[in-house]
Amino acid sequence: MSLMKTEMTINVRPIRHVYFIAESDLTRFTEVACFCCTQWGGINNLIIPIPTGESKETENLLTNKDSSFVQIIKRRNPDIFIDAVSIADEESSFYNSLMPWLASKYLGKPVIKWETFLSTDRSLHPLQIHPLNFTPSLTNPSKPVLSLAAFFFHSEVSKFEEAIRCAAFGKIWPEQERDYQEVYELRKWPVDMLGANLHPQLSTDPYASVINLTLKEMQNIGTEEPLSSPHFDVVIAQTVVDLCWFWNLRAYSFGHQWLFDRRVFILSKNQLLQETYFEPLLRIVRERRIHPYIKSNIDVIFHHNQDPEVHEFLQSHSEFQELQGDLELTIRSHRVVFNDGENWDADIGTSRPVSYAENILSGLSVYHEYGGNRPTFSLTLTEDSESFLVPSSGPRTLNYGNVQVGLQSELWDRFPCHSSVANLIIPNSCFNKLLNTIELSYQHTIFLQGLQRVSIKTPKTWDIYQAYFRAQGYEVSPSDKSFYAHGLMRIAGGLEQAEILRSHIAYKILDTLADKSTPKLAQEVRRQLKQQGISLPQSFEEYLQGLVTSTGVIPQFKRNPRTFGKIKEALDQDERPQCLKVLSELVRIKAVQRGLDVKCPYCQTTIWYGISNLDERMKCLGCLETFDLPLTENDLDPIDRSFQYSLNPLANRAMDQDVLPVITALLTLKTVHAPMYHMVPGMNFKPVGSNV
Repeated sequence: MSLMKTEMTINVRPIRHVYFIAESDLTRFTEVACFCCTQWGGINNLIIPIPTGESKETENLLTNKDSSFVQIIKRRNPDIFIDAVSIADEESSFYNSLMPWLASKYLGKPVIKWETFLSTDRSLHPLQIHPLNFTPSLTNPSKPVLSLAAFFFHSEVSKFEEAIRCAAFGKIWPEQERDYQEVYELRKWPVDMLGANLHPQLSTDPYASVINLTLKEMQNIGTEEPLSSPHFDVVIAQTVVDLCWFWNLRAYSFGHQWLFDRRVFILSKNQLLQETYFEPLLRIVRERRIHPYIKSNIDVIFHHNQDPEVHEFLQSHSEFQELQGDLELTIRSHRVVFNDGENWDADIGTSRPVSYAENILSGLSVYHEYGGNRPTFSLTLTEDSESFLVPSSGPRTLNYGNVQVGLQSELWDRFPCHSSVANLIIPNSCFNKLLNTIELSYQHTIFLQGLQRVSIKTPKTWDIYQAYFRAQGYEVSPSDKSFYAHGLMRIAGGLEQAEILRSHIAYKILDTLADKSTPKLAQEVRRQLKQQGISLPQSFEEYLQGLVTSTGVIPQFKRNPRTFGKIKEALDQDERPQCLKVLSELVRIKAVQRGLDVKCPYCQTTIWYGISNLDERMKCLGCLETFDLPLTENDLDPIDRSFQYSLNPLANRAMDQDVLPVITALLTLKTVHAPMYHMVPGMNFKPVGSNV
């Protein structure tokens, strides 16, 4: 690879964490949820509950690629896994299967124990991002107001109620409250006031809660299929699994940029059954289910882990109508403006019953987030290490912290998409698919005012091959035949210019002009003897080749020139009309050369002279005498001689080594896969550590 000009976009985003906890460990859930508040983008991290019991269902969670367990992790494409399972819960068979599964499915992604992670994590803290676009405090105009959910009316709060509050609104990590007070005016509000916590759960305002603060300066580049409906997800939390389910549904809701609010609620069972919560919930669903672009036949999905009391409660309300059949979406290409009494359909207004379903997952959208500035610029790279200044990228920071940097460019289409190759460009990096492009992603410590410099190394071609195949267990090197193929393609002006080599007529012409080399002579002798009933081992060919070469009785690769008439005679009758056209193409790509075999009248040596070396007066390359170029091949011939055609010695060698079928295969592949950046006509493989 030589000079490469490209456009590059820099995406700075939070590090994506996935935390594993035991399915019944309430204390650990609250700790993890609280710690996520210290990480930029922490609201979009995943908390995955690990089954501690033994059942057939848990056995299939890892092996079934379509299971919700596998898909929730896969679609988030995490950067780091944190093992927050307590020692007491590490004895389960599922846990013991999980670690090898992660190692095989997420190569190079670290798995860190919870205790170690707490002391080593350097993720960018939301407090280190400069506050922008905020409503100033009345008492201190330079400070934004940060809302804190607090219990006002409950003298005793259960651990589970505390966990629900932490899941919904976050919580300041111990001993960090003073740090928050230096940047924000903390304003508490009563989370336990009847019905008060519903509307705040809808808000995506970074200053609406501690957990929302982790969204500061974050945006969505784009969301891949499946497109989600504008329905509400309501999780009725009774267990740690329910808390995790709410947390993860909310994390995926960040990809729903076509919605104007967040549509994931968490309620306790007791809250759902109270009219003071249920009526506001019903009113919110009715008011906000209408969307200007998307219409769905489902308004709300209740997640309650098959609780019969909740099921009966929902069925008993006349305002609800259970969905019959599959979920359906209707997408409009233009915005619909809703006036009083004017809707897509007559039945979509607030008077229509609320359509609901229970315990279904409507789809998880893959989304790609970034934060702050996302510049695009042009640059030229060479095969060397380069460090270059870039436009300020990412969020405006007040202090340092670790983020994930993505270099998005069509340049990466030229590289095998494997971490072994990515590490040649930037250590500890990997390639990721980002919508319809490729991104080179790596963890980086960002300092004041964002990312301003990038250092990369463009590896040499064979360094790429060796790194990639070594990761597959093989050492590779160019084969001797690859040099002939590359040379032939080079003199032709590139693979695209050698299209004529796919023609079977071209192959016949080349074969007619090819010299029968020593290896082919040995093969032919063995074949002829076999036809006469004399069977010889394969080693006979090698013996005969060595004998002929050592004695020099048969010169290798002597030119075998032919006139156009002789070449045409070698073709079948129906192929002859195409002979001249095909031959002219072979001459154009320099696989065939025009010239004459000229016999020196002094030393009687016959030597081939190419057309560029022919003149009225010739100089013998043997005896060095000068003589007139004869008009005829023999003195008594009645007509002048025609030009002859001979293989370029490189083409002759390629024919001898059977390189032409390889080039033909590459040409055929090129017609199907136009952007082929790596074409290797010959490569030697041997297992790593082998002496063969």
